Amino acid sequence: MTKLTLVAILFFYSLVAFAQKNMLDFKKGNITIERFWLGDFIAFQLKDQEWKKGQLTRISNDSFYIKPRVVYYYSMGSDTVYFNVSGYSISDVFAMPKKGYLIDYINGRFQISTDDAYVKAD
Repeated sequence: MTKLTLVAILFFYSLVAFAQKNMLDFKKGNITIERFWLGDFIAFQLKDQEWKKGQLTRISNDSFYIKPRVVYYYSMGSDTVYFNVSGYSISDVFAMPKKGYLIDYINGRFQISTDDAYVKAD
């Protein structure tokens, strides 16, 4: 009986461990373009055309929080700077960069290199 109880406990633990919470879907219509998990890095454009980029620290039903990070490279190594965690509503997201395009920290703000490198959100 104890083996059966142990197997049942492990089974229910595995169900909880693989639950799909803390996931953020970026959809255009009914098609999922990209899926983000807690701890992933995300880049997006706000409705005021400002780009943001950072690590997902928290995801709730209608908002998410990121911790922006910038890496400066020097000839003797690199330096990483972290900014304060900031929260955004899902409705604030205007666009996401297309696959293969990077958002870089240039002249004190996050920027994308070309204008055709993003997908607008619905």
